[in-house]
Amino acid sequence: MYIKHLFNLSILILFLFMSESSNAQDEFDIIRQYKKALVKSDSLLANGTIATINSKELLAITKKLDHKHPEGYILQAMSYFKEGNFNESDFLYNVAKLRLADWNKNNVGAFYNFSGDQKMQLEEGLFLYMSADIDNYKRVLELALNYYKDNDYLYISKNKKYHKAAIPEEYSAMLKEFDENRETVKQGLFETREDMRKKVEEYYLMLNLKE
Repeated sequence: MYIKHLFNLSILILFLFMSESSNAQDEFDIIRQYKKALVKSDSLLANGTIATINSKELLAITKKLDHKHPEGYILQAMSYFKEGNFNESDFLYNVAKLRLADWNKNNVGAFYNFSGDQKMQLEEGLFLYMSADIDNYKRVLELALNYYKDNDYLYISKNKKYHKAAIPEEYSAMLKEFDENRETVKQGLFETREDMRKKVEEYYLMLNLKE
């Protein structure tokens, strides 16, 4: 089941810091962003505002991105992520993955994929925020899926042979688990998040000592 992938994320966080291409400053910047995702989600969850999202701005930006290469979505998702706008980033990251599938299915250009570092940072960092509240996690995912359903990819949809890629079944399976196994999933999200929190804190302390 796709949900098991989420519970395995705590393993991924080790890989980034085993890369020979990374340097101490890059590592520290990423770990600080992960820590920011944890601290902000804890705070917003406590005061009941974790679901806040600037939908008007987000919709306007996404509409503009619908006229651009898939890379545009991921770059904006990264921008939101670094600004600490995690709900907006998660929405765009999900739309980005769907647009990427659309792009590659329609063979309108060279096969494209997001870079490993970008994907890892967004997968891990956004999970730290989104997993704090299962209802917000589900809501933002549904917003992204509905946006994709209701809006064609205008950058390529004018092509007569265009045929929108179907939404992968993993998404409906994930939402189904959120509904049917809510408490089990909620506990799994919590345990995985806490395991990742420990790793973030360990790396944060380690990298601080290097400064």
